[in-house]
Amino acid sequence: QLTKSSGYLQIITSPVDASISINKQLIESGKVVEYPSGTYSVEVSREGYTSYKGIVAVEIGKTVIDTVVLTQMVGSLRFTVNPAAADCKLVRDGKTIQTWKGLKTLDNLPIGKYSIVAELDGYLKEERIVTIMEGRVTVEDIAMKLIKNIPQNLSEKQVVISGDQVVKILGMQQPKVDQLILDYDFQGTSDEEYDVEL
Repeated sequence: QLTKSSGYLQIITSPVDASISINKQLIESGKVVEYPSGTYSVEVSREGYTSYKGIVAVEIGKTVIDTVVLTQMVGSLRFTVNPAAADCKLVRDGKTIQTWKGLKTLDNLPIGKYSIVAELDGYLKEERIVTIMEGRVTVEDIAMKLIKNIPQNLSEKQVVISGDQVVKILGMQQPKVDQLILDYDFQGTSDEEYDVEL
């Protein structure tokens, strides 16, 4: 009579979507697999986590359950913004991780790319991409820029142009905070360059 010389192995991982290989062959997390009795190498990995390598023994007629908890790789962020009253937020994959004002140090952040957004009335919105690396402190400083207020009523404003020419502004458009389009009446000499100063 033949005696079955195999046992069963189940690897449970955290996180559950980690990759598992037994003797270099991939298996599903939590799945019970039959193996001949003996020792086997186990490797568990996932992006952003420290990989695990170990040995497991399969015994005849027994089920071995091995639980592997991976350690997440983390780093830190040290952030300053001027003015300190700015509203700031840390975003990853479209999800806001944390909000604050001014100086901030964030520890134990999972490694990877994040965006930092800073907003304050009267200033241009700032957005930066930062990369958190394992065991390192990422430093990011933001100096926000004031929005330059452009006079809204320019219909009679005079503009000084090199060569003592005078222009009458007929209208304006401001499609962006840093862009101004003028409609003007100017009598100058053709094919010459002029420096305009508001």
